[in-house]
Amino acid sequence: MPPICRSASPPAPGTDAGSAIAAQDLYGVGVRLGLYLQGIGMLLPTLRSVWGIQIVYQPISLRNRSWPIQFQLRKLHSTLRAGAGSKLACGSISISLLSSWTILAARKLLSPSEAYLVLFLMVSIIAPAKATLFDTTTVIGETIGLAALMITDLWVSAAFIWLFARLYHTLPPLYTQQVVCFFAKLSITGSFRIVMLVLCIVEAISTLALAFFVGKATKVSLECYIRGDTEISDDKRREAEVYARMWSSLRPWCQKCIRTILPLFLWSFAVAAVERTIAWNALSPTMDISSPGQLIPLVTGIIVSINGLLLLFYPNRDDREEDPEDRDTGNEEVEMQANRQIEIPLDSGRVSV
Repeated sequence: MPPICRSASPPAPGTDAGSAIAAQDLYGVGVRLGLYLQGIGMLLPTLRSVWGIQIVYQPISLRNRSWPIQFQLRKLHSTLRAGAGSKLACGSISISLLSSWTILAARKLLSPSEAYLVLFLMVSIIAPAKATLFDTTTVIGETIGLAALMITDLWVSAAFIWLFARLYHTLPPLYTQQVVCFFAKLSITGSFRIVMLVLCIVEAISTLALAFFVGKATKVSLECYIRGDTEISDDKRREAEVYARMWSSLRPWCQKCIRTILPLFLWSFAVAAVERTIAWNALSPTMDISSPGQLIPLVTGIIVSINGLLLLFYPNRDDREEDPEDRDTGNEEVEMQANRQIEIPLDSGRVSV
């Protein structure tokens, strides 16, 4: 563990800037890549369900020289339950990282810049998880996941306020430059802190409103679990769609942007903020992914991202079902055959029915 030094000067030779514990457990390469992949894995099904993006695979032939994989933008009707299970994966890993972050911050074992980048690392996974709240089909069986997501979101909002209200002054610099990335290279102890504190308070108020909506969906999920329902009823669906109805007055294209473009922007911004903050403060996160603390988030992220990618290949319901017109034509042919005369041979002759 590096000494608790309050100097922001460059570190001595052989001494790394920042906290060795945080570099190993909170923002190592395995943790970062795992959370980034989880965010992508949750965004891909949302892009399919909202914009109708589907990947169609076509076998390669000598006569057809087109690409074997094509992107199609079409109206889809398949019930994929996009985002099912992602809230539980997001909440469980985020709560474990936030618990470690809170303990290190209370014991003053990490710098303000490191505290900032870890919280934005949480934003990279929370923003895509929030996008799944619009799909009420994912409510069934997601009681624990919804509760974990709500706790994580409230925890991150409170942590940001704590950071810009007090921790920026009480945490030791640990040889860091105490600069962070927020559209530019800014000092965490300057006037930027006041602006961020105001923004975090406003965001915390909106998070409390969101917690009310998530609580409604959690209540519906718990009631369905108690009754053993496998499908959500129309009444319960309307009750769980309180969050979605809040945006119902907006135009459809605006609702689509809120569900997809905004989470994608927040994910991209959080990734850029984390990586630039690490570079500007000359931090040395661990590059060894052999430890369980790095492998668990990384493997989880790989699995979630593969699942999200496979959902883009999932066939549309209309492609798997028979065309209604063909089905009607087939029924007419059956009726015509049934109305024909049937001849039954008998010993004395033939009788028509």
